[in-house]
Amino acid sequence: MRRHPRSYRVANVSKERSRKDLKMAHEFETGFFYREPAWHGLGNVLTERPKTWDEARQAGGFAWDPILVPSFGYRGVHVPTGKTVWEPGPDVDGEITRSPDYLRCIRSDTGLELSHPRDTWTLIDHAEMGEIVEAFLGMENVQYETGGVLEKGRAVWALIKLDEPIALPGDNSLTLPYFLLRNRHDGNGSCSVSHTPVRVVCANTWKVSEMTDEANGTVFSFRHNEKWRDRLEEAKQAIKGVRKQFTLYQEIAERLLDMTVTEKQQQMFVNDFIPTPTGATSDRQMRNIERTRAEVRNILASPTTAPVAHTAYGLVQAASEWDEHVRRSNTPESRFARSVVRTNESRQRAIRIAEYVAAA
Repeated sequence: MRRHPRSYRVANVSKERSRKDLKMAHEFETGFFYREPAWHGLGNVLTERPKTWDEARQAGGFAWDPILVPSFGYRGVHVPTGKTVWEPGPDVDGEITRSPDYLRCIRSDTGLELSHPRDTWTLIDHAEMGEIVEAFLGMENVQYETGGVLEKGRAVWALIKLDEPIALPGDNSLTLPYFLLRNRHDGNGSCSVSHTPVRVVCANTWKVSEMTDEANGTVFSFRHNEKWRDRLEEAKQAIKGVRKQFTLYQEIAERLLDMTVTEKQQQMFVNDFIPTPTGATSDRQMRNIERTRAEVRNILASPTTAPVAHTAYGLVQAASEWDEHVRRSNTPESRFARSVVRTNESRQRAIRIAEYVAAA
């Protein structure tokens, strides 16, 4: 059979590129997942949760620690030319020099360099991450869900599942079932704790949780300095405040569920939520407005919203789903940014309109 070298090479390049893209997407090194595997198919799937921080470290592959060691360089002179050089070589006379301002952060197990921080940078190592976890275990019903290592050790996380998450009927977007501890050893981020709706299993989900948690205001960060422990109590109070805020919204949602609305009030809500802009007179503008209103009405009639569509809560849910998932954007990136960053603002506006029309 005649081979086609060019086609063969293209196929192999495509496979290599796919593998590279996949690797870049997850940046996964080691980790554990309780019962449900990660999308990338890597890591240890456990049938029982780790019972201690040490067990979580072993299962997640971060029983090692980041450590700081001196940073060395080289300074010499190329004898024939008299030029200063920075690496050994023929006819070079020089010596090893120690950096007065920088250190090397390396893995204690392999010696792999993770970063090159200034000497004022303080490690929060994996054992100390356990102190942070322990500080929050006073909250009831927390269990290890996932944990692991990304980017060859530069990023480490542990995810704890809350047995009593805040969940609203028909609204999965505001459920906060997880408590997340993140840490970076490369100077590109702090050590942080947050309440999150995201099950972190890879670099992609790490990034999504960062954006989501920042937008929701559920993150507390510890900078890598020697006083990070002084902020533990402040962090606990801040995280408790987050749960209090979401509990308050849960109360608002329950109140909205008790407000029944008619089809006429549904239409009032849709018209107010998607108003006719001042000066909009052209047929094209009016068609666009009506098309958008129809999108919201379709969500109200959809299986996910129909059970509560006759309540003010259903109106808010339809508005939120449209704003997060249907609303047109110029690019996928801008749609994602709107979904993550503007969710709370849009929901508050929808609540005000829903309460108004329910009382009309």
